Amino acid sequence: MTTIKTSGKTVGNFTIEIEGLTELRDRMARLGINLFNEINFKIMQEGNFILEEVLESVAGNRVEPKSVDTGTFIKSIKFTMPEQMIGKIYVENNSYPNGTTTTEVAKFLEYGTSKNPIPRLHFNHTLDRNKDKINKDLKISVNNVVKNF
Repeated sequence: MTTIKTSGKTVGNFTIEIEGLTELRDRMARLGINLFNEINFKIMQEGNFILEEVLESVAGNRVEPKSVDTGTFIKSIKFTMPEQMIGKIYVENNSYPNGTTTTEVAKFLEYGTSKNPIPRLHFNHTLDRNKDKINKDLKISVNNVVKNF
């Protein structure tokens, strides 16, 4: 509610007070915190979902062909949240007995090599297949926080 109070006898000298402004500021702050927490939670959920989808792709359970020596490579694929509101799927840099690293193998599999020019695109295809779902899920979560506030 807005009230206008006049003060003094001088024309044009008045004060505007908005009743409930402090409560409104507090509610908006809580809404911001709730949204921030919900988005972080949803990024964690969606990141773990994408991680599982990448692992399924590498294992040959999606449209991409199965990758060779999946055990070592699959164990190196991880999800983390290096900072708030940022999710990251990455390949941990482990070594095979021959000295090749899992990050090198990830590049070979994703984009192909001169000896095996067929890219598998496990990471790119997984993201392409699921980006609409992720956007929809995030939007629903944000709308639910705002609606239920």
